[in-house]
Amino acid sequence: MVLPDKANASKALPSKARQHASSKIPNIPFVRVNVGDPNGPPDQYHTFRLPGKLLASKSDYFKKAIEWQMREGKPLACSLPEVSPATFTTFLAYLHFGGLP
Repeated sequence: MVLPDKANASKALPSKARQHASSKIPNIPFVRVNVGDPNGPPDQYHTFRLPGKLLASKSDYFKKAIEWQMREGKPLACSLPEVSPATFTTFLAYLHFGGLP
């Protein structure tokens, strides 16, 4: 998979819009996201360690999960056994660059 150039991806939102969007999200530590079947083949399971602020700013699912875990004092972790590592990597490209290649 070819990912877009980071310099061009940062131009997707005007500077003020990027600042406004990120200012509403509190400082969140890294979140561990376990993807795939831990009992399956090694290439079908992966643990990602991702910035919680990025996940919360782009995904209501992760935002709600992170808020709940922080409120409950639980470790910031999420398991997605039904999602393959390859599919989640595509989702990460969308998060980082605002679109898909």
